[in-house]
Amino acid sequence: MKKKVIGVSMAPAARQYGNAYAGHVFFGSQGLGRQINPVVQLDHVSPAQPSTAGGATEAQALRGCEIVTLLTRGSVQARDSAGHQVTLQKGDVQWLTAGSGLIRQEIVQGGEPVELTHVLVNLPAQYKMTPPHNQHLESAAIPEVTLPEGAGTLRVIAGEYEGKLGPAETVGPLQLWSIDLRKGHSANLNLPMSWYAVALVLDGRLEANYWPHPITERQLVVIDRVGDEVLLTAWEDTRLILVSAEPLEEAVTGEDGLVLNSPEELAQTRLDLEAGQFGTL
Repeated sequence: MKKKVIGVSMAPAARQYGNAYAGHVFFGSQGLGRQINPVVQLDHVSPAQPSTAGGATEAQALRGCEIVTLLTRGSVQARDSAGHQVTLQKGDVQWLTAGSGLIRQEIVQGGEPVELTHVLVNLPAQYKMTPPHNQHLESAAIPEVTLPEGAGTLRVIAGEYEGKLGPAETVGPLQLWSIDLRKGHSANLNLPMSWYAVALVLDGRLEANYWPHPITERQLVVIDRVGDEVLLTAWEDTRLILVSAEPLEEAVTGEDGLVLNSPEELAQTRLDLEAGQFGTL
């Protein structure tokens, strides 16, 4: 049974991240993130937006969540107050569990324009105060599957596809795939029943089952939880990122990278941040 596309949104106006780059925040924990929890935020930095070599993002405070960074162009150094420091190259992924809290920053390396996507994943209440943990998934470690009939390729970052397991360790069941579709080809992707999914089209042009309009670059596709497969057909060579997860039926009270379960917990988190409990860069 095919899942329905229940909405497609255009990229909102770009916002500046320090003096590093500009990007688009498609949704956060105050909006769509409540519905598709545990995926509570997604933002994207397009190479069409200027990035500055040596430029740094503002320091971002994170608690109660994981931040996943998929780098598809350029080079970025990510560092945080828990002592993690990694340099991401094209195709690399950082899967950072903020847990009890840390402060994170990105610095652009070199002069090539940056393209990256951030996905914020909510942690269940019992894991929100877990110690911070970092996974640096190098591109060569991420398995790639050839889609049937030469339709393209699919990289399994987390979860599973056609027997290939992604290297990311996740707290809950989650699929995160990077997909390249060839012009004129279709891919029928199996997704678990009862899971929502979101797909971000990085570039190209495609159609999805039950959606009457073409879907183009920097558009976000929201896919219903009913059904167990989605059919995508590329009108042009198309790159996209697809993420789906087992629903987390918990209350969400969030503010940017602070993702808690109640207003009281969020208020206490602000006090902890002011008291220096998240450390320093």
